[in-house]
Amino acid sequence: MKHPLHLFYRNPLDCLQALLSNPLLASHISFVPHKVWTSAAKICRIYDEWLSGDRAWNIQVRYCSYRDI
Repeated sequence: MKHPLHLFYRNPLDCLQALLSNPLLASHISFVPHKVWTSAAKICRIYDEWLSGDRAWNIQVRYCSYRDI
């Protein structure tokens, strides 16, 4: 027996706008590259997401100048 398949469409821009404007999510969303270390001595680095990696850091340094801040 075949069952009908229900598809739902949402405008991706509306979804992003809803996520980014939600005050409950504001402290959990960041677009700034960062470095995470295991200790204050900065001996061992933690790579747990794209923004903590070297590529995101290098892109930020290369394309953003102090006049853009």
